[in-house]
Amino acid sequence: MELLNTTGNRHDLSMNRTANRSLYNGNNLSLHRTTANQQKALFSEFSIPLGKTVNFVSFSPFDSSCDILAAGTKDRVAVFRLVQDEAAAPQQTADVKVDYHFILDYITGSKANTIAFSPKTDFSHGPEKLLSFAVAGDDFCILILSQLFTENSDSTLEEQNSEQQYISGHNDYINDMAFEPLTGQALASTSDDCTCCIWSLPSIADAQKNEPDRKLLLTSPGISVKWHNAEPNKVSTSFLDLLNLN
Repeated sequence: MELLNTTGNRHDLSMNRTANRSLYNGNNLSLHRTTANQQKALFSEFSIPLGKTVNFVSFSPFDSSCDILAAGTKDRVAVFRLVQDEAAAPQQTADVKVDYHFILDYITGSKANTIAFSPKTDFSHGPEKLLSFAVAGDDFCILILSQLFTENSDSTLEEQNSEQQYISGHNDYINDMAFEPLTGQALASTSDDCTCCIWSLPSIADAQKNEPDRKLLLTSPGISVKWHNAEPNKVSTSFLDLLNLN
């Protein structure tokens, strides 16, 4: 599975032999699916009309939820689940229907700029499904949502318990976020305020946090932040070198 964003960066995620690519332009989200077999690569496409300008799209990077897709607009995040017919034989993959199910329309209250999925998000087993993500808005704050769903006999998801957490502490636009990938008990965020903040999330019962557990001072605006997949105590952040800009 691949996600291409407007800056041309590519994030490669493996999902069998199928590659899904998301591109957004204006108010439509275009999904491209390619499947390689022994003869050639097969290609199909479908679109999701959102009705509003799309600021970002993101697939969940985790195996238990890699079919979950989120799109951020002016004041909300729309979440979908991709569905495909796995009964078709490999040589008939071109005819496999790829569709989407709407899961959640989450109102953020401000422009949604970036999203990070938690590793707690799980749509793989059992009737109970959990959606958990953080979204940063142009109010310089982070909202964390954990939404539990129950799947009925018709495979329809019904919303159950919902918990929210509100984080403030940055004083400029938040450019990127990342959950600690093993447990999801910590969140890193980096911002135009030249900091990278580490927030511990032991319990969402703490509905609001105003101070990070650790603040890393950068010499220029923070652009990207990532956790080490095998050593969760290590964080890597990149920042803009203003001295080299024309």
